[in-house]
Amino acid sequence: MATPPEPRVVLLTGCSTGIGLAAAMAFASAGGWATLATMRSPDAAPAALTTLPGVEVLSLDVTSEASVEAVMEHVRRAHGGRLDVVVNNAGYGVPGSIETVPLAAAQDVFDVNVWGSVRVLRAALPLMRARGEGVVVQVSSTSGTRAVPFSDVYCGSKFAIEGMLESLRYALAPDERMVAPEAQDAAEVAAVIVRAATDRLGGGDPSAAPFRVGTGDAASAVLAAVRRDVDGRSGPVYEAQWSKVHAEVRRVDAEVAAANAAVASEASTAGE
Repeated sequence: MATPPEPRVVLLTGCSTGIGLAAAMAFASAGGWATLATMRSPDAAPAALTTLPGVEVLSLDVTSEASVEAVMEHVRRAHGGRLDVVVNNAGYGVPGSIETVPLAAAQDVFDVNVWGSVRVLRAALPLMRARGEGVVVQVSSTSGTRAVPFSDVYCGSKFAIEGMLESLRYALAPDERMVAPEAQDAAEVAAVIVRAATDRLGGGDPSAAPFRVGTGDAASAVLAAVRRDVDGRSGPVYEAQWSKVHAEVRRVDAEVAAANAAVASEASTAGE
């Protein structure tokens, strides 16, 4: 009887909900994968994930080098150092402008969205190089290519990781390729992640593959909604969101004007 092929190993971050959860379930459902689904609190992993074959739920805090190294040690010990695919998905955002978001909160976002991905890559790439094969999938956002009003910190973090990976690609290509799915629907992104990883490991020509992979109508619709620079105050933005921004600016200006008028009135009364 022929020996069954050794399963490929995929490591995913941020698998408790959303895209990470959907992608982990998609890999497991596809078969032929050892799926290392990581999250900060494995005890909270949904049964829909933990009951799938080939799934290992591991604790991982991407802001901790020790936590990242512990996961890589598990890969070396349990899978002989084999790591075919890394899906960097962990991330979050905080609303507001840089004037209103506390610096510590902004730094925390960058520590997850940017440096978290960097920590995982720095630990994973040596394992991939040792085998001469591997795929990195970085879950990104249209906010990494088009700024969104009142999302300064999140957009900044996504622009940063996009730039880092675009530069890193030149060091890795053609041995590995970087893919940045752009979409809104978790299941749609998950399908693209699995397809991109499988196609690349199947022997496709990495030099012929696109650097960024759009995942369908959702991302296309967002990018198509980008309008002209409305009043010269910034780069391309979404017209509908600019309308909200202008309305908010007018409201604040009216409040300030009313407050100044009240102060002036009080000063005039006091001087009489």
